[in-house]
Amino acid sequence: MKPKNDLFQLISSLTPTEKAYFKKFSGRHYKNNSTFRKLFEGIESFSKDPAYTDKQIKERYSNEKFVKQLGVTKIYLYNNILKSLNLYYSEDNIEIKLSMMINNAVILYRRGLYSQALKITNKAKELAERNDKPVKLMEAIRTERLALRVNTPLNEVSEVLMKNYDEEQEVLDKMKNISEYRKLYDRMVIHATAKGIEGVTEPGNTLNKLLSNRLLKNYKNAKYFQSRVIYLLMHCFINNLSGKTKAAYSYGIDCLELFGDSKENKQASAYEYILIMQELLHISNAEGRISDAQYYFSRLQNEQDKLLEDSPPKIRNFLKVRTLMGIMNINSAYGKNEKNLEVISQLIEITRLNESSSFRDEIIVTDFIASSVYFANSMFDNSLHHINRIFNSKAFELREDIQVSCRIINLMVHYELGNMGSLEYYIRSTYRYLKKRKKPSSFEKLVFEFLKKGNRVSEEKELKELFKETRLKLKNAEDTEPGLLHVIDLDAWLEGKITGKAYIDIINKKGYTQD
Repeated sequence: MKPKNDLFQLISSLTPTEKAYFKKFSGRHYKNNSTFRKLFEGIESFSKDPAYTDKQIKERYSNEKFVKQLGVTKIYLYNNILKSLNLYYSEDNIEIKLSMMINNAVILYRRGLYSQALKITNKAKELAERNDKPVKLMEAIRTERLALRVNTPLNEVSEVLMKNYDEEQEVLDKMKNISEYRKLYDRMVIHATAKGIEGVTEPGNTLNKLLSNRLLKNYKNAKYFQSRVIYLLMHCFINNLSGKTKAAYSYGIDCLELFGDSKENKQASAYEYILIMQELLHISNAEGRISDAQYYFSRLQNEQDKLLEDSPPKIRNFLKVRTLMGIMNINSAYGKNEKNLEVISQLIEITRLNESSSFRDEIIVTDFIASSVYFANSMFDNSLHHINRIFNSKAFELREDIQVSCRIINLMVHYELGNMGSLEYYIRSTYRYLKKRKKPSSFEKLVFEFLKKGNRVSEEKELKELFKETRLKLKNAEDTEPGLLHVIDLDAWLEGKITGKAYIDIINKKGYTQD
């Protein structure tokens, strides 16, 4: 069993300013050459070594007494780093500031300084309400009640005490309402992440069932700001996934208007605020309103980093990657797909540098997009590299929506590279996979039929006829099963094979938009 390295991970996660603050903090409480300072600086020196173990510290400080009780010293240092971080962020982070205020009120209450405790809880309640922090508001209300009950005889504070109980009930109702909507939202994300577009096309799909839930049938059921944001965000997302872009856009605009220009609203639901702008960017792009898409992209660039300052690295990376994907769609819409080579390089680098703090499926999504960008630019070896990374990833099974498209792109890449032996093998294995998973669609059968025949045809004239025949069948398949292979334009690819034009020139011409 691999030993835990919680302290090493915590020290490695610190920014230079946080490390400097801890050293000042420890300097006020301990000598500069103290045991804790030595251990901190020792582990800090190994922070870029992924193979770090405590053995390295024991060897470096073999003559120090603390090595004999290293486990205890590590726990003490760990807790002191957290204390310094609490102090460091006590002014800028509302959650931490409220926690410290409530903790101070509890200390004053225990020392019998009830009036002082009540002053602080009153300020904490106001701050929590202003910043929409119901959990902290509940803590402040309950701490206030402790002080109220002993500060003055109960009959003298009966009205204030009963009001305190009423406030508690109101916050409990708020927390319950918000929690119910968050549960629905997470169910939607779990299903959509696994199924993608198929999540709304399969019979009796879960996403439509979610929309039939009582809470999502009527906006009035969302009683509070955070509940209303989630209500509108869910309707926007599911309608967009279902192809109902006008309805999705309307819900998105309503959600954005709900935030208004309020700094407190944006900070209270920063994640949702950024998500709704990203959805509006993608919808605007899909509807050909590219100037609107650029407007949302500019807003994201201007606001995103500041709003996510207090968010965990996984959240920051996920949203940063999603925003960059928006500019790729804008490039495609303006017929500048070659520009996406620069953007995908940024995405790959962000994912590489933050692999340990990225969602597992986020990495394969980046590889999936990279495979399509390199395919569009006829860089088939690069495309195959990213396809193979997906196949070798443990997260591949998490994304059912990517599994089908990834296998089909893999077939097309091998066809382009002339790997006919590999192609035959992959055609058989992909067809077996689809038969086990579900009944292959007309679109998927069409791709298999084309590649099987194309693998056996050697005459150029006969091959062009096959391209024409497949393209005609594709148009019929798209009428009944639109949008099954989102990242590769199969019609443009077939046109290129018939006319001899480059695939990227065709999609650039098709994509070029002026609004």
